[in-house]
Amino acid sequence: MASVEKEQIVREISENFASCSAVYLVNYQGCTCADLTGLRRKLKPMKADFAVVKNTMAHRAVRGTDIAKLEDMLAGPVGVVWAHGDSVAPA
Repeated sequence: MASVEKEQIVREISENFASCSAVYLVNYQGCTCADLTGLRRKLKPMKADFAVVKNTMAHRAVRGTDIAKLEDMLAGPVGVVWAHGDSVAPA
């Protein structure tokens, strides 16, 4: 992946973190693709998104922000749920 593409992905992740009302980190180990698709479908009506992001890119996106403390939790198979509406509903 070219560095321009990586910068764009980091920018998108940063924007999601900045615009959301809540963030949930999810260990998706053992989940099938169908499980994750089902999760995405359940989250959509709640105005929430789920994405599997590369940890290194997520580290870059949170570094130097108010949520930099999440950096320690971004290890292993971690997905991110961004709540853009009700912050409790996706939980």
